[in-house]
Amino acid sequence: MKAAILVDEQNAMSTMHLMDVKGLTRWKTFFDAIHHVVKRDYPTLQMDYCMYGAVVPKKVNYSLHEKRRRFFHSLSKDQIKVSLGYCLLNAQGVMTEKGVDVELALDIYQKALEGYELLIVFSGDSDLVPAIERAKALGTKVVAVLGDNQPATHMSKVCDATIPFTAIVHLLPKSSIVFFKETHLKGAVLT
Repeated sequence: MKAAILVDEQNAMSTMHLMDVKGLTRWKTFFDAIHHVVKRDYPTLQMDYCMYGAVVPKKVNYSLHEKRRRFFHSLSKDQIKVSLGYCLLNAQGVMTEKGVDVELALDIYQKALEGYELLIVFSGDSDLVPAIERAKALGTKVVAVLGDNQPATHMSKVCDATIPFTAIVHLLPKSSIVFFKETHLKGAVLT
């Protein structure tokens, strides 16, 4: 069975930050945890790992550009396919990602056309709903990974199932989680 995990990096980081998680030492452990959860129902999965994000332009912030470039390069070394949009400064001088959701939506539809039977999408962005609906019309099952505090009502309604983000985080080795401060996730049992 062909399947893929598609993670919107900005969405994932925002969800983690709400849990006082600054980041992960290795993203492959996160993808592996999602794979582990899904494998319970689908033991014969051939799973692709995909991450969607953006790199700050060199001329805006060279050191941040290099840091992001190295980050995405390290994902590629772990066999995580990286798709990048771009960043622009808005009128208020705030950096915003552009094209990331489009890359993700296109991959949802493309993978359905290629015969993927299962897609696990980590994004609460309702802009993805049309792509998800088209993938489902082609017979692809779509599951959303959603944070407890995400107002992703539309995503949870259109997807075939949801996986709570906390269920994934609880499977991660404690050593792979970087906290903002010394704290433990509420109710979490970390190994």
